[in-house]
Amino acid sequence: QGYGLQAVSVIPNTSPPSLWYFDLDLSTNQLTMRFSQAILPDSFMATSVTLLSAASSSDNLTLSARSDVVYLDYNSLIQVTLITADQNVLKNSGQMVAKTANS
Repeated sequence: QGYGLQAVSVIPNTSPPSLWYFDLDLSTNQLTMRFSQAILPDSFMATSVTLLSAASSSDNLTLSARSDVVYLDYNSLIQVTLITADQNVLKNSGQMVAKTANS
């Protein structure tokens, strides 16, 4: 019944995803990250995410491997729920995060 069309050529995607934006919400203990393209669930590791207070800062937090990760919007939106230990580091660090009305 072949109603579909067959591709004439396929160009493989060789560029890695880039982070478009992120939101850290300490009231829900979630870090949300939007990427330029889908992330393969097997390739994302929470331990590869490090939060810095500034680009040149030594004040940082690398997320725990035990963080809960949810993939949304065709895997281009990743939501990480921080474990208690990571939450405490962020909340007790005066330099890591700042409270804002709008972000």
